[in-house]
Amino acid sequence: MEGQIELQFDAPVRDRITPDGGEFGAPRWYGGHKGVDFRSNWGTEVRASERGRVVFSGMREGTKNETRYGNVVVIDHTFEARCGGRYLYTLYAHMHTRRARRKYIVEKNEVIGTTGNSGTRESYSGAQPKDQKGYHLHFELIDSPRKLRWGGENWYSKFLRKDPFKGYIGSTIILDCEEVAANNMTRFGISLKSRSFGRHYKM
Repeated sequence: MEGQIELQFDAPVRDRITPDGGEFGAPRWYGGHKGVDFRSNWGTEVRASERGRVVFSGMREGTKNETRYGNVVVIDHTFEARCGGRYLYTLYAHMHTRRARRKYIVEKNEVIGTTGNSGTRESYSGAQPKDQKGYHLHFELIDSPRKLRWGGENWYSKFLRKDPFKGYIGSTIILDCEEVAANNMTRFGISLKSRSFGRHYKM
């Protein structure tokens, strides 16, 4: 059944962007920074930016010489509908703990983990986690024309990453969908708003 989905992304933490390199597109050895880094204290709660289904929750190890995602969670925010070849994901990396398992449906602002340094070069320094430097949450917004599969080593082109603060966080995104899952009819009725799920379906 045709319908619309309204998405309103929030920042996953209430901290500021790390200056001098934490901004989207900041220079990196591999090119521009693919996300934004929020400067957070160790153990800060990380919240889902919008409602969605967890499609990856695991560890992607780095080394002393190379930073990778560490403890990372990826959420699919368009899993309930087929919306004109547009699929939106958020990615949360370098966390100390993960509280959301794969296939879980998480609500907007639900705690999915805590900040840390996992996967960074600093995390392999030998210092205890609370004694390490540079704690931050790495956050990515992925806007893809196709459904992505988050497994193995294939973590997709940087060109699918978008600046979260340009048209996403703080904005309203309305997607026209060719098909909305039938269970939404049961959950929401014919046409109504649901605060508990943080999105608006129009049938």
